[in-house]
Amino acid sequence: MWAKLQRVRQPWRISPAIVPYSANATLDEYFNSFSYGRNTWLFVTTAVTDRQYLMERYITHSHFKKLPDNSRWDPTQCKTDEPR
Repeated sequence: MWAKLQRVRQPWRISPAIVPYSANATLDEYFNSFSYGRNTWLFVTTAVTDRQYLMERYITHSHFKKLPDNSRWDPTQCKTDEPR
């Protein structure tokens, strides 16, 4: 699966460092999943293209392992006044 984001507005950041980007910057994300043994993995590749501020595409990779049960899944409503 592939997603494309164009005309990104502030306060989106390219990286943890302060990196400017233009109004013509595009962000492409590629999603791939595969199984290895008993594990299922999701890989997300993110590529930022900006001809004004970047000399080449800025590419990052993230990977996520699917847990066999929902033991670590604890969705809660966002509240800043309540400790978890």
